[in-house]
Amino acid sequence: MTPKNLCLAVCLVLSISLLGMGCQSLSRSDYEGAGVGAATGAVAGALIAGNPWQGGVIGGALGAIAGGAITHIARTASGQAAQHNAPVAYQRGNEKVVATPVGTKGECKVIKERYYKDGKMYKEVEREVCN
Repeated sequence: MTPKNLCLAVCLVLSISLLGMGCQSLSRSDYEGAGVGAATGAVAGALIAGNPWQGGVIGGALGAIAGGAITHIARTASGQAAQHNAPVAYQRGNEKVVATPVGTKGECKVIKERYYKDGKMYKEVEREVCN
């Protein structure tokens, strides 16, 4: 696949993904996750690829999709865990998010989110979910 075709394919995937998610369902944390993913992907792509500019663009686009998606999944899992007062797990490829209620803080439920990649936990966050 030529570099031009690869770039077009990535742009097409990104466009379809954003249309499928729908702007109404995105939150500020989803955008932040996409931003972190884009930055990480761009740096990794620039370091790995033969052409740093092309690698950075492609890595940034793919990182934005992955970062935004995992953040959205975690937020959804936390909301459901708070609503049902039971652990909720979501898996996307080799990444998994487990949201577990651990207590209350005033009117809010405290949810512990654990992030796994290839079966190994790499991040743990506590989030307050309020109605």
